[in-house]
Amino acid sequence: MCSTQTPTTPKINELNPGFGVEVQGLDFSEGISDNDHAFIEGLVKIYGVVVIRKTKLDDAAHISLARRFGELDDVKPYNKAGRVHRLAYDELFDVGNMEHDGSIVDPSSPRAQANRGNSLFHVDSSFNPRRAGYSLLLSHELPPRGTGGSTEFCDTRAAWDDLDEATKQDLLSKDYIACHSILHSKKIAAPEHFSNIEPADYPMGRHRLAQKHERSGRMNLYLAKHIHHIEGLSTEESQELFDKLFDHATQDKYRLEVEWRNVGDLVVWDNTCTMHRAVGGPFAFSDGVGVPKKPPCVACHHSGSECVLAVSRRGRQATSGVAVGSDNITIAQRSESLDAITVSPQAPDYPSDAEMQEYAADEPPEPLRMALRNPSDALQILAYSQDDSPVSTRSLSITYSDATGRLAPQATSPAHSTTYGNRPTPSFILDNYELVQRGLLHPSILPELLHIYVKNYHPYCPIVPEYFLGSSGLERIQKPDYFLLTIILTIASRDSPNHALVHRYCWDHTQHLLLQVLLAHPWSQTPRTVEGLILLSEWLPHIQANRATSETHKSLSSEDRTAWSLVGLAVRLGYLLRLDTAAFRNFIDDESKEQEERKRLVWIFVYLLDRQISVRLGHSFWSRGPALSSHFTEKDFPSLKSTSGVNDQSYASVLEATLELTQLLYNAHQILYPSADKTLTMIHNGDYPIYLDDFDRSITTWHAKWKDVQGPINVKTTLMLTYEYTRLYVNAFSFQAVVIRKSTPRSSSQPGNRQPHPDQFAHGIMSLPDGRYVFDATQAAKSLLGLFSRLEPRRALCYLPSRFHLYGVYAAVFLHKTQSVGVFQSAAERQEVTNLVLQFISIMNEAPLVGTHVCHGYSVMLKRLWCPRDGDNSSQGQHSPGMGQNATSRAMADQRDIETTVNSSNISHQLEMQQGSGRDRFNSIFDHGELECIGEEFWLGNNEPNLPSVEEYLLGSFWPGITGFGIDNESRPDHQRESQPTMGGL
Repeated sequence: MCSTQTPTTPKINELNPGFGVEVQGLDFSEGISDNDHAFIEGLVKIYGVVVIRKTKLDDAAHISLARRFGELDDVKPYNKAGRVHRLAYDELFDVGNMEHDGSIVDPSSPRAQANRGNSLFHVDSSFNPRRAGYSLLLSHELPPRGTGGSTEFCDTRAAWDDLDEATKQDLLSKDYIACHSILHSKKIAAPEHFSNIEPADYPMGRHRLAQKHERSGRMNLYLAKHIHHIEGLSTEESQELFDKLFDHATQDKYRLEVEWRNVGDLVVWDNTCTMHRAVGGPFAFSDGVGVPKKPPCVACHHSGSECVLAVSRRGRQATSGVAVGSDNITIAQRSESLDAITVSPQAPDYPSDAEMQEYAADEPPEPLRMALRNPSDALQILAYSQDDSPVSTRSLSITYSDATGRLAPQATSPAHSTTYGNRPTPSFILDNYELVQRGLLHPSILPELLHIYVKNYHPYCPIVPEYFLGSSGLERIQKPDYFLLTIILTIASRDSPNHALVHRYCWDHTQHLLLQVLLAHPWSQTPRTVEGLILLSEWLPHIQANRATSETHKSLSSEDRTAWSLVGLAVRLGYLLRLDTAAFRNFIDDESKEQEERKRLVWIFVYLLDRQISVRLGHSFWSRGPALSSHFTEKDFPSLKSTSGVNDQSYASVLEATLELTQLLYNAHQILYPSADKTLTMIHNGDYPIYLDDFDRSITTWHAKWKDVQGPINVKTTLMLTYEYTRLYVNAFSFQAVVIRKSTPRSSSQPGNRQPHPDQFAHGIMSLPDGRYVFDATQAAKSLLGLFSRLEPRRALCYLPSRFHLYGVYAAVFLHKTQSVGVFQSAAERQEVTNLVLQFISIMNEAPLVGTHVCHGYSVMLKRLWCPRDGDNSSQGQHSPGMGQNATSRAMADQRDIETTVNSSNISHQLEMQQGSGRDRFNSIFDHGELECIGEEFWLGNNEPNLPSVEEYLLGSFWPGITGFGIDNESRPDHQRESQPTMGGL
């Protein structure tokens, strides 16, 4: 053994050559520094096992240190199954042999039988698809030295090094996959207790037998008594190979026994290059110490104090939990009298019903103590009251409903056991994924599509759990994630010409899964489903939008309607999973902070999408949103502050800004559009300016606060797009009010009684009481269109959620309306507006990478609006009686100017983004044949003009196809009727 002194004063003693090290003098009582963590992690990388004496860590500091190694697991599933957790933190695993009253666990109890497997060499959580990385075990109460309770480790890296070359080559060439089961090891250790369990009937973790240790670069044997069989070999061959390797790896020369000397001793080990087991001894119940339910307990025996047994000496007694973690409660269970607490940084997983049997049998819930609030609670009580039914029946809710708030793993966390050596291919990771099983998707394409999604789509809606985003994300995806995975693949392939067939397969499968979601199949009861619905509403496949539009060609809002339906489904499922409780800060729930944040994040996005889509369609809102007293800031979303796999960009501040902006939009919408009758009354009374003034102050304050927000440039641009859209949406109310007041006398709202009105804008907008608000609306519209020039058409614009494209369309239609009634007095200003719109149209037409992209259809429709053909008199051949003749003449003259430019033979092919180049860019994009073909056959599916009459156009909604409060729907011809929005229109 050697001894060295580090510059930071701790004393280091090597326990075995190259394996295990003891550290003394590292005191955490004053806090844990980054240097402390780096020091420990560096030692673990080299030696595999680090023993730190007398750390003085309390529970909170223990968890704080462990978090530096990666995401933490918790004990929620075991609480749910009925086991009593006597500690104050769910992140702490009680792996000692003491009951909550201080007595030693009865050796004949189900808990003791289940934990007998800890005496076998094993690896934490190897029975899960996502394994544990590091484990940190801290001692709290100890038996006398030499009487048992130590922990023994094996160096599986050194064991690989000493294998003969023939065996190494055989393991590498055949690349064996071993199947791990916690039930298998428990059955070996306690065969009578688990005689009725057949491990082969339950899912197993599948891992390479020989793999490269990622942190050190050395090869390693990934062995454990959890191994049930080796794939591709017969039972006899599998057992023979396992016994050979296991006997080799557990030789004395690879072993290291760590004795617990002091309260506060901490052992940190790397599960991916070691095995460990608990070592027993003769101390248990000696001299009557620690006998269950009888004094003295172990602690009082050591201290000489009078022993008064308590229900719980440290923390709380909990009988239930909501969130899901890993089923790894077998981390180094100490035989005899050792009260040791472990924290295991690892990826959480869904425990199976069978794997929870022994824990549920420990202390089942009493039906009479369970709450009875509704019929669902009654069914749960019935399930627990069936004494003759298998325990697994009582735990059915674990797999599905307890997925609420499942914590997203960290893709780059050192605590996760990622891939080693040659990465496992998705072929065996997702071999039960239907699209792979059916041969519709080749496994090799999945990483490519995930990369496309992370790069092009994720920044605009960063709701996907981080374990989807890393380079090894496929290894962590499990069956409850398949719906979200399918949605991601559908979105990633929608704008890629090379993946058109893949997109079709993914979308067809998505529609199949959506039916199951609608019918509430058990697998769908998870936040991952809610996340998938949110993403799909943002990026609906173009083929679906085009199909819906062709079937109802008079409605250009079919895509929004589909999105509105999807958001409604997400809201209902969110309520069912109680995600809405995360919107209340003081709501008490038995969850970790990470799980609470995850629930809050999902629900916040549900709220945002619900408000945005409902305002766009003029429909009622699905959800009630966050509590009015809850003011969430970026500090409430720490997982968004640095997201791995996407250039470490922070999205938390952008989310806070979006939340505040959406609240402004929501409040304005509720005030200005409470109902059609109240809105008309407000318009005629003219008492709305007070609301617009208040909005102006609020939006100005928002802009001053968030104009310099940090984040990716494209994400910041979309935030500013939303800002300008909100300004336009609210201030445009005043413009619409002016038009309606002048055209529809208050005494009658019937279409036949509309009176001609004078050219109200003939003397300029500032001559009107509403002039300021109309001016602000036009400025917002122009600024909004100008922002699109900052986005690369084929590198950013085409990947935006569809709502941003509609913001631009909304602005272009608004400017056309204002220009048609003479808002812009000077020819230069009209020319500026025209060039700006034409530039936007050209950008929209250039953006699509596939012919079915919605931007292409929008650009064609906008060109028809701004540059009508000779035979189309829907907007230039006639004018409303309510339009001033001067305004009409100016609008028609401007349109002739545009038409002349479009038909000019001197077409410019420059693609500058500067102001004023929009006309040249516009001309270089469109040709006559394309407009004839795409504008009518592809997009509309018929030869009829799709623009409304001028009267309907001016007095109705700004977006054709959505009825506003200014038009009587019943007065339209049958083929033009639309459903009346309940909350106004765009």
